[in-house]
Amino acid sequence: MSEYQNNNMSGSVFKNTYKKLDKQPDYTGSAKIDDVDYKIAMWIKVKKDGQKFFSCSFQKADSVRPNGGQRQANASNDLDDDSIPF
Repeated sequence: MSEYQNNNMSGSVFKNTYKKLDKQPDYTGSAKIDDVDYKIAMWIKVKKDGQKFFSCSFQKADSVRPNGGQRQANASNDLDDDSIPF
């Protein structure tokens, strides 16, 4: 969870200062919904008529790796990683 404690049914979102690619979110954050922690990703989009809006994605926090990648559903895949130094 982020350094900003979220009460149940609330969250916090901040500008993504690490964004380098268009596919990366413009804003990221976290929320707690029904006592489950989620990561939030938000992109600024523009409708055909020029109106701006946010497109959002929510993912359970325990399914996100620290580097931002998504964890595999089968945890045994992580054991085959040749990058582990031992």
